[in-house]
Amino acid sequence: MRLPSRSAAALLLAAAALPGPAPADAAVGDRPPDLVVRRWLSLDPVDRPVRHPFNANTVLLRHLLDRDAPPPAEGEVLEGTAGEAAWKPLQAAEDGAVPEGTGTWFSGVLEAEAEGVFLAHLVGASSLFVEGAGFPGDVYGLGSGPVPVFLRKGANRLLVAGPRGKWSLRFERWEEGRSVVLPQDATLPDAVAGTEGGGGPASVRVVNPSPEWAPEPWLAVGGFGPPDPPAPEGWSPLPLAPLWTGKAALDLGPFATRGPVSGPSIGFSVAAGDLPPVALKVPVRSPGEARRVTFLSRIDGSVQYFGYLPEAPPGRPAREVGTVLSLHGAGVDALDQARSYAPKPDFRIVAPTNRRPFGFDWQDWGREDAMEALSRGLLLSEGDPSLVFLTGHSMGGHGAWHLAANDPDSFAAVAPSAGWCSFDTYAGGPRPETELSAIWRGADGASRTEDLVANLVPLPIFVLHGAADDNVPLSEAEGMIRRLEAAGGRPRSRFVEGAGHWWDLAAGGGADCVDWPGIFDLFRRSRVPEGAASLDLVAADPSVDALHHGTMVFQPLVYGRPFRLRGTRERGRVVLDTENVRCLSVLPSAGEGERTVILDGREAAGPGDTWRREGDRWIPVAGPDPAEKSPGRSGPFKRVFDRRFVLVVPTAGTAAENRESLELARFHATAWWYRANGSAPVVRDVDLLSRPAEFRGRNLVLYGNADVNAAWDRVFRPDCPVKVRRGEVRVGDRSWKGGDLGAILVHPRAGEEEALAGAFASTGDRGTRVGYGLLPFTSGVGYPDWVVYGAGFLRSGDGGVRAAGWFDHRWGLQPEGAFHREEQR
Repeated sequence: MRLPSRSAAALLLAAAALPGPAPADAAVGDRPPDLVVRRWLSLDPVDRPVRHPFNANTVLLRHLLDRDAPPPAEGEVLEGTAGEAAWKPLQAAEDGAVPEGTGTWFSGVLEAEAEGVFLAHLVGASSLFVEGAGFPGDVYGLGSGPVPVFLRKGANRLLVAGPRGKWSLRFERWEEGRSVVLPQDATLPDAVAGTEGGGGPASVRVVNPSPEWAPEPWLAVGGFGPPDPPAPEGWSPLPLAPLWTGKAALDLGPFATRGPVSGPSIGFSVAAGDLPPVALKVPVRSPGEARRVTFLSRIDGSVQYFGYLPEAPPGRPAREVGTVLSLHGAGVDALDQARSYAPKPDFRIVAPTNRRPFGFDWQDWGREDAMEALSRGLLLSEGDPSLVFLTGHSMGGHGAWHLAANDPDSFAAVAPSAGWCSFDTYAGGPRPETELSAIWRGADGASRTEDLVANLVPLPIFVLHGAADDNVPLSEAEGMIRRLEAAGGRPRSRFVEGAGHWWDLAAGGGADCVDWPGIFDLFRRSRVPEGAASLDLVAADPSVDALHHGTMVFQPLVYGRPFRLRGTRERGRVVLDTENVRCLSVLPSAGEGERTVILDGREAAGPGDTWRREGDRWIPVAGPDPAEKSPGRSGPFKRVFDRRFVLVVPTAGTAAENRESLELARFHATAWWYRANGSAPVVRDVDLLSRPAEFRGRNLVLYGNADVNAAWDRVFRPDCPVKVRRGEVRVGDRSWKGGDLGAILVHPRAGEEEALAGAFASTGDRGTRVGYGLLPFTSGVGYPDWVVYGAGFLRSGDGGVRAAGWFDHRWGLQPEGAFHREEQR
């Protein structure tokens, strides 16, 4: 949502709990009954989905690739990569619930007496398809709320995929006059008792309950005091995409109160235009109590939060108090993570969200969220960056390994509890070995903790694990300790006999599996060093980790392969041996004076700090070329989902082409809301072209191709080596033809110095629909800078990939690591 900030004067909220207006959907007595499907056909697994960029998907191939494909029939047999199964009948409960273990795909028909918009409440399964249009479900049962769908009069064909145990589905008719602000899934700050105001930014769920593009509503915040002003004169909002859902940001901080805040909560309301307001409450916490702190994320402009437990009793200078970044386990709320610790006079706790309780396993945007929360926590507390410590439990224990391995300079000490190493050692690992595994690993190298152990060796480490853990086996901790010791590390450890996954022996004031005294004893003895005499860094890509003790790597020689720095730095002499490094800077240390830099056995000449490798020589340069790849402007593909990215759909194609692209983009936008607690705007190409100032500096993700998306040639530079048109994809001098091809790519956005352009490109309707089989927001799945694929991957996985590879430092085709297939499988 593109909502302007509101001033504090416009947000006068009550100092105590208010009754406020009732939520717009509170009166349900006269509401028509919800629609449910009682009779389903279910299918046992025929494919084996794994963390892999291209998974076979026989049901998508047979029943969804073509919009007019026949629905499943009882007794029909499908054969996939994992075997065959027949569609069999299944009866759901009266409330639409389906028992656990009854299949992985479900087909049904819903009869509607009249066409219209409904709210689909799919809980416990990952995806819903209504007449071929895809919508994510609440697979984790987060209570994030329903999504709007359109039902036509009569029979509506449904497919449900990806159950996670018991699941249910019901359809609630959208009633005219209901607020487009939904009461579920608001992101709100906590106020602090005794202060005048507090709080911060907030966000609420907004939907467009229409099958047409509709104006973005002006959201007015009201409470005890003057109401929020009406929309300012000349405000011209962009239209919302049909059936769009996302989060809208509100400025609640500092909100003015009549005297110090007291009571359990502060009531306020949010109204969209003339529609009924929705009532919400900001909780009030005591000054020493754990609370939620909100902030605006640079990734997508959405409102995120972290749990914050201040030091107690207070009194120490802020920079003498350590900041502990504590990462929660799967399904755990960040505030509950902070509450798992007893207050301490010498430590404060910052507990980020991973964007959601399940989120991204602390990888990708989960890792970025943790570092954003840490930055905000240090700003809030005026803490010392050299007293930052990292810990986490279960999935958060994995996150502690992962963040430390990918940014070892940021942490004084690390303490994983019940943590697992990587997706290749835990929970069904290792990931499958295929003909293209090297490319996929190169695109997701940051997730392979076992390959980055050298970065952990210098860090003080405490490994905590319950010896009887039946969730994350003790072997995960033992394996990491063996790797560390083999590399020269000296980790401390404690394996607690009889302890399971989450445990508390009352050894400390909090939950001992996270608030273990030995961990904090180590933290008290540790500090981030100002410099290091010995240097050793291995990194997947400069876009993940580029800076190590004053040495900045701007570019590798070959993208898709890790780079490494090893050497020493002391008394004005820097000696570095490099592997796969093309351009780097050696920044001067404070008070260093004259120095000598030796790169790969040769003294680096020149007065500057930056060098570029040419053959076996290092040439001094003024700095990295801004037109080339850099740590802040690079692939792989997932990097495009940053810088307040926008999804751009076509209007210049046929009605079918435009619809398919819009539906896929809406599916991605809704998935981003659900997985990342974020907001991904979907705009039309004509809106982008007519209002360019509103999108300046932002990453753009285009759908369709150059023939159907009017913004294509304005967004992608002419020198982009990947060209997509109707019926054809060209990569350099190679081409592939057909209407079922797709391509993903990331390249510099034309006319911008920092922004990126990306695409879910397709050569036709089938090529667009193949995109439902991709996993762009799944952790442990990596895509390189570009990939060309066909519908065949739904049958044979990597066998349907036509080509894949990386752009070089100048954004041209990189021959190293590239793959091309001429024949179709």
